[in-house]
Amino acid sequence: MTSCRRCDRDFSDEFHYCPLCGEPFGESNPFFWVWRSRELRIKGKTRAAIEAMEKYLALGHADPYNLNILAELNYRVGDIDASIANYQRSIQLKPDFPDTYYDLGVSYYRRGKLPEAIQSFEKCLALNSDFAQAYYWLGIIFYHFGKQQQAIRSFQRLLELNPDSVIAHYHLGINFSSLGDNERAITHFIKVIESSPHDQAALYHLGLAYYRAGMIEDSIKTFQKSVNLNPEDERSRNMLDMLTSFPDL
Repeated sequence: MTSCRRCDRDFSDEFHYCPLCGEPFGESNPFFWVWRSRELRIKGKTRAAIEAMEKYLALGHADPYNLNILAELNYRVGDIDASIANYQRSIQLKPDFPDTYYDLGVSYYRRGKLPEAIQSFEKCLALNSDFAQAYYWLGIIFYHFGKQQQAIRSFQRLLELNPDSVIAHYHLGINFSSLGDNERAITHFIKVIESSPHDQAALYHLGLAYYRAGMIEDSIKTFQKSVNLNPEDERSRNMLDMLTSFPDL
């Protein structure tokens, strides 16, 4: 006879799963550990869920889906190296799944391996050109490399796929500002403020773009709004003081 720990009922040995609740029988059953890992995740016990999934894999039943789950759990607890390793193992088993390349790219980015992250996101897009968030990460990485034009193209592609992406407008504003194209930067920062009027960073950069474009009155109004929303915003306050203070004659 086999007992179900959850239902507290006995069943004949022909059953591998409890017919009442579906729990796998026996710790030698690899799917018991998959089930156990899922239950632990639901309870927020991430490290214990990792241990359960590792026991499943140790029984020789590695598959891409559960390797991805383990890699995600590794990522959640900050074990980025393990996350990368398990995504790589998943790719070896299933090399044509764009989601895995995307998640691997994020882990590479968090680990500071930016060239590897670019390769992963580009592979993701080669498999699925509509994977919008991959363009977001590429834009972020290209900006860090000082490749603003490539960053701009990435964020523009993100906007094509997701016209409501406020974060794409924000980063387009940042990149255009860094190139000195203040008029286009202003257009994108205004889009951010329209959707998120309390975005302090966007207000500051909009005020700065107005200032650099010679639109002093608009710059003063924007910095004043920023300071009114957050009197502790030193950047906006310093710019406002500079623009409204007059030297003693």
